[in-house]
Amino acid sequence: MKVLGVVLPLVLLLGSSDVIGADQAIAPLPRVLVLNSYHAGYSWSDGELHGLQRVLLREYPGLIPDVEFLDGKRDVSPGHAQMLLEFILRRYEGVRFDLIVTLDDFALQFALAHRPKISPDTPIVFAGVNNYSLEILAGQTRVTGVTEDFDFDRCFELLRKLRPQSRTIHLICDSALGNDDTLAAFFRSAERFGRGLEFRQLRGWIAEDLPQRLAALPPGDAAFIIGIARDFNGRVISEDSVFIQEVARRSAVPIFMVNQPVLPVSYGYGWDNALWLGVGGAVLSSIQHGETAGALACRILRGEDMATIPVLTDSPSQVVFSYPQLIRHGIDTDLLPPGAEIFNRPYSFFRLYRARILTTLGVILLLSAAVVVLVVNNLRRHRAEVALRSSNERLQLLMTAIEQATELIALLSHDGTAFYANAAFTRVLQPVEPNQMPDTAALWRDASGNSFSFATVARAADLGRWQERISLFNNQGTAIILHIIVTPILAAAGEPTRYLFIAQDVTQETRLEEQVRLAQKMDAIGTLASGIAHDFNNILSAILCNTEIVLEDLPVAHGSREQLEDVRRATYRATSLVRQILTFSRHTKPRREVLSVTPILAEMLKFLRATTPVSVTLRHTVKSSPRIMADPTQLYQVALNLCTNAVQAIGSRDGLIEVIEEAVDVGSDIIVLHPELLPGPHLRLSVRDDGCGIPPEIVSRIFEPFFTTKERGQGTGLGLSVVHGIIRSHQAAISVYSSSEKGTVFHLYFPACTSPANTVDTPASLIGLPRGTGQQIVIVDDEASLTRMGALMLERLGYRCIPFVHPKAVLDYLGGGGACDLLVTDFSMPGLNAFELLTLAHKLRPELRAILTTGYLSESDRARAVEFAIECIVEKPLTTASLGRAVAEALAKRS
Repeated sequence: MKVLGVVLPLVLLLGSSDVIGADQAIAPLPRVLVLNSYHAGYSWSDGELHGLQRVLLREYPGLIPDVEFLDGKRDVSPGHAQMLLEFILRRYEGVRFDLIVTLDDFALQFALAHRPKISPDTPIVFAGVNNYSLEILAGQTRVTGVTEDFDFDRCFELLRKLRPQSRTIHLICDSALGNDDTLAAFFRSAERFGRGLEFRQLRGWIAEDLPQRLAALPPGDAAFIIGIARDFNGRVISEDSVFIQEVARRSAVPIFMVNQPVLPVSYGYGWDNALWLGVGGAVLSSIQHGETAGALACRILRGEDMATIPVLTDSPSQVVFSYPQLIRHGIDTDLLPPGAEIFNRPYSFFRLYRARILTTLGVILLLSAAVVVLVVNNLRRHRAEVALRSSNERLQLLMTAIEQATELIALLSHDGTAFYANAAFTRVLQPVEPNQMPDTAALWRDASGNSFSFATVARAADLGRWQERISLFNNQGTAIILHIIVTPILAAAGEPTRYLFIAQDVTQETRLEEQVRLAQKMDAIGTLASGIAHDFNNILSAILCNTEIVLEDLPVAHGSREQLEDVRRATYRATSLVRQILTFSRHTKPRREVLSVTPILAEMLKFLRATTPVSVTLRHTVKSSPRIMADPTQLYQVALNLCTNAVQAIGSRDGLIEVIEEAVDVGSDIIVLHPELLPGPHLRLSVRDDGCGIPPEIVSRIFEPFFTTKERGQGTGLGLSVVHGIIRSHQAAISVYSSSEKGTVFHLYFPACTSPANTVDTPASLIGLPRGTGQQIVIVDDEASLTRMGALMLERLGYRCIPFVHPKAVLDYLGGGGACDLLVTDFSMPGLNAFELLTLAHKLRPELRAILTTGYLSESDRARAVEFAIECIVEKPLTTASLGRAVAEALAKRS
């Protein structure tokens, strides 16, 4: 029945071939004898025969080879080969074969031994020969084929990768013909790739107990199957599904295969329907083997010289696995090498009904495409409507924004006429008629007010854009400054068709820029003033020190004491002036205290009366005078400067200067003009005169340093700039109102203070100053006169002094072991400043304490003074009182 299953399809093919070619001459078909080593139904040889017949039929349609099964696995009796020979000679007596094909070793040995009797000198093509060598074909001619060599090397690689824990390998092999050679090849490969593994052969097994023996193996082991055609009782093992499935189901270890799984003919040799004894491995395909032999047979039948057809010794293996067996033995499919094929996966619903599902999906996709087309068209229409509505909304929003914009926006024609203008544009340039466009002629002028044509603007705008700042009067008569930008609107060809006009009112920004420039000028002057003040303090120190020494030596009734007292008072006033300069430059903080301005203003007016013409009336009006926090010296200077300017504005004619004190509550109306003020009670100090007034064009510049309207040599231009600096440092504000020939009034706003007023200190008396007991004081200053005067003042107070004019000399003195109880040092000296001197001096005398004298010291340097053991800082000009107290306090801390 199995033979019939193989031959019947061939008969049907032959019949159909005859029908198809009935009207054509049938070419004679070659006669081919196929000798199969085994029996029909043996999976390996059946696959070889199937592959061979497939190739032969493709080349020679209708060809049916003569197939003889030699039954080499089931019958191994001594007379079996002779019986086969007699049978074949009797059956094919007188037949001349064109080709003999042998499948596996037994058939090749049989053909080589009996070819002269069966079909002399007939070419032989063999397949499935294990352990091939040239000795097999010794003395033979016209023989070629393909060998069957198992890929044991690759099988060992798979074993190592998939079962690295397995150390014992069990070999399943029967006693059938050819398996000894296969075992020999297996162990040759094991010598190379199986090191560290223990191999055990399952011998003496019979068909009934093989599943049980495999089930009893340790789960951590693995097995190789070489062949199970015959058990050790000599009984042939049937490759039926029950036995194979029982072995695969019962085995406790994964079985690696070197030969293909059983391929039942009834299932069309599909590997998805194969009967798998084990998990799989690097196996040989019998069908592929047979096809290779068939290709060699066709070459010989076409007449190709056999000398050019060598024996094919390369038997490519296929890495295949059974999915159920992999899962059963817990082998991860991700460990399989690339290209490995997995069979017997569970069937999915899609694989069972693939055609119907694909057809249904195609219909659904077609209907879906139609729906998508309709939806897309509907969406496009909806998007177009939304885009149109959005575009209209944006256009409306843009027009609203343009109309409500504070910038002046207009569209101009080629001649500069506006054919569209927004509300801001209309507010600035009011048209003559309500329905007319504003006249733009007033816009085209330069910074000096000179008019020019719009053509000039258009030529500049065509190159990119035109911009300019102009000053004009709006429709309310207020002077404003506009920053204008004109940009061309280009047509598709790139030519300007219209012009976009945008202007911004930059009046406030321009004024702020002027204020910034003013502040920068004043800061620059302040830096210059601080340097001058430092040197001036040294000069005042020499004057004041000498004056005090002379006053101390003169008798009380001496006629020159009054003049020297004037010198000392003038020196104190000059000292106040230096402090004002530093305060103006913001290089030192003003000395503020809570005070009443009334006595200060009275003293100032008294002083001013002595230098003011009798034709000018001075009036001091006190309506209400809250106390303020201020520097009295600076306040005196502010009032004196303003009143002096008022005297000069009146000149030689009769006039009035009035200083008014009054309390005001600063509200939003004043804060608008002076944003630096905070709401609340303030003292408003007003200085009013009825002089010539200030021209409007220079009112904004009167606080600039060095700005003056006086003739050369009659003014410095620093008076009002000093006033401005003092007011700003007090967080106060100043405003000016003036009219030509009617006079000027300055309003000064100071925040009111509720604390009680302090008394104004007078210069300290020399009587009662602490005196020394011969302590050694080292004085260093680069000004020799100051060093000498300082030493003289301290010696009069009972100290011993050693003066130096260079800091390096002090270091030499200290390094030589000179006595020093206190170091009095100037800050700025050539070579080394005070900090550098003290750093080096402390390396020589770590306990050394110091006093710092300076005409000017920045706030950052004052903060650093404590790092250098400086007990106190004495500001110049020096006096006997200030220096004496500082020395006494420093020595008291040291003790």
